[in-house]
Amino acid sequence: MEKGQGEPHWLEKLAAALEYEDCRTLKSALDISQNIHCYEWIPSEGLADFAANHLRDEGVPEELIQSGAINLEDYAEDVLETSGYMLTSGETGYVIRNNRQFTYEYSTPDGAGIAMQ
Repeated sequence: MEKGQGEPHWLEKLAAALEYEDCRTLKSALDISQNIHCYEWIPSEGLADFAANHLRDEGVPEELIQSGAINLEDYAEDVLETSGYMLTSGETGYVIRNNRQFTYEYSTPDGAGIAMQ
């Protein structure tokens, strides 16, 4: 389970992926841990940064982003929920499965507690 362990928030991202998949078996947990790159995770304390970056990508002027006129955390929550992200039960962040190839080494996609894409 060493893949990605040096990344910031690795354990929180793994816990979020396990919850997202409603993981119930050790085999599924092992596969999820080996495929952690298949999940996008936005930590709750990073919502304002996520929102600011999203607004920049949409062409919103920096002055408006920094003005305080936009509630960045509320905006981020709306964008993430609209995009299909799931808020973790502990509200530590938002998680979604991306479209990267998920490799099954220990479990199978049919009934293994891991959603197929």
